[in-house]
Amino acid sequence: EEEKRKTERTAARKVAADEAAMLKVRERYDAKRYKKFEDDSWIAEMLAACDKPPVPAHKKHNDLTAFEQVALREAEDGKKKGNTAIVAQRYQEAHDWYSNAIGLGPCDDELLIALHNNRAQACISLALWEQCIEDASFVLSHQRHNAKALLRRATALSAL
Repeated sequence: EEEKRKTERTAARKVAADEAAMLKVRERYDAKRYKKFEDDSWIAEMLAACDKPPVPAHKKHNDLTAFEQVALREAEDGKKKGNTAIVAQRYQEAHDWYSNAIGLGPCDDELLIALHNNRAQACISLALWEQCIEDASFVLSHQRHNAKALLRRATALSAL
């Protein structure tokens, strides 16, 4: 029964995230929180998919709606660009890419966990301790023994 409630809560969060993502797409982007993407052509694809009903969280990648496919593709691209920025020690840029990708609400839980974990690393480099703790805690809520998240949260807590 606990597993059933957990699944229902996850599905409810997914529906809320989908609705929030659709709202963001309709408004193009929130300039206060997200930077403008280099290429906004994908927004037209997402706008076309906005009126479709939300998809259950347990769907496979080939069962996703057009909206979810575009969001997933753009989030994966944001992760790659963030990783490139981390390697080049451009931590603010990496933080922005990861934040934009998380804001898209990708339906792939593993990708979302990786994005939060990577943003936690960027936060350490930028001394954003509270956000690092939040991101690492998000990862640990899904993967209790994630060594990177444990280390990142401990680093941020010790810096406070």
